[in-house]
Amino acid sequence: MPNETAVQEHTPGPWVVVNGGTIRADGGKRPVAMCHCSAVWNTSDSTPTRFECEANARLIAAAPELLEACRSALDAARYVVSICEADVIAGESAVPTQKSCPNEVLANAYAAMSFSMGVSAAIAKATKP
Repeated sequence: MPNETAVQEHTPGPWVVVNGGTIRADGGKRPVAMCHCSAVWNTSDSTPTRFECEANARLIAAAPELLEACRSALDAARYVVSICEADVIAGESAVPTQKSCPNEVLANAYAAMSFSMGVSAAIAKATKP
């Protein structure tokens, strides 16, 4: 049985798309994933078209950079909240008050708290088994 507390690590980026649907790492040497699709550009069944396949592959290939960008954005959001002396830990948010920060910062803190919940959920989806 796998250790449930172990952190699942992904293949280090950057990832690249080769041949339209294959995602590779390590300068194109290491396979990461493959998007399967129809050999034609337009299908009537549920098989992804070549357009969809290539778009999916590009999105998957961007995953390491997107994960890092989400982590950076979450850090920035937490910083905005910290200006208002709010205690935001692992998705638990304390509501900042007008007493602790000016109106313009308070509005940004509320937006940052809302944003951080969505970003935290996306990071968890990408990193938790």
